Amino acid sequence: MSMLGMIHTKEARRKQSMAQHRLYVSGLHKGAYKLRPFDVKIIRAFYNQGASIAWLSKQFPRVSDSAVADICNGRSWKHLL
Repeated sequence: MSMLGMIHTKEARRKQSMAQHRLYVSGLHKGAYKLRPFDVKIIRAFYNQGASIAWLSKQFPRVSDSAVADICNGRSWKHLL
């Protein structure tokens, strides 16, 4: 099978989807999200008040400890800093 026909990047797949008049959704619009921007702000607020990452992870069971740590330390959801 030739590699020429494959679409390799997310942006290329999005453009092809739109060109073929298919609906392209991502993030909150997809319906499979685990956190909303409001949740991220709550996590950061509690962390800044002294809450532990382990405790925060228990409050948001669909999110891993490492994801909560990344949010608290500014490595993810940077656009909400």
